[in-house]
Amino acid sequence: MDACDCAADDAVGDADTAATLSARIARYTADVLRDTACFVSLDGELTALPQRTAKIGPDAAQLLTDAADPVVSQDVVRLYARLLVLRRRIHDAWRGFATVTAYVECLCMVLLCVLRGWRAIAVLKGARAELVCTEESLRAACLRKRNQLVEEVMAVYSRLCPPCPPGHGQGAEEEPCEDVDPA
Repeated sequence: MDACDCAADDAVGDADTAATLSARIARYTADVLRDTACFVSLDGELTALPQRTAKIGPDAAQLLTDAADPVVSQDVVRLYARLLVLRRRIHDAWRGFATVTAYVECLCMVLLCVLRGWRAIAVLKGARAELVCTEESLRAACLRKRNQLVEEVMAVYSRLCPPCPPGHGQGAEEEPCEDVDPA
């Protein structure tokens, strides 16, 4: 597994909606669960490898004994076939890892993918929750304005045309309020 297998992008763009974020969250969750299963499987190699190699050791020792035996060593084709089978079992015992370092690097890479995936999922869930909250509050404000139309018109009127201060307009000349900013 290399770095390009970890494609959990936590960037949220202006074009993202709750639906697009939900789809990405679902895809990343499936990827993280797959990677987690891979990590658990690789971690299980720590106990499985000694069990697999324990079965190979006696067979290798027997092959050496048979190769040293003057009678059995006459059947070179059979010994060579046994050697090829033994080499294949040794290769399979390592599950394709050439070295312990390759195994540890793979284990670390899978763990890194799992952590990056969960981080991206958390960020995207937060962004989705924010979008949903904003959408719901806009819908609620719109509904409130529709249901309370008179109150909304009066609120706008009060903001744009505030009442004059007390005592204004009681004199002979009626002047508009100059000290009130309608904005």
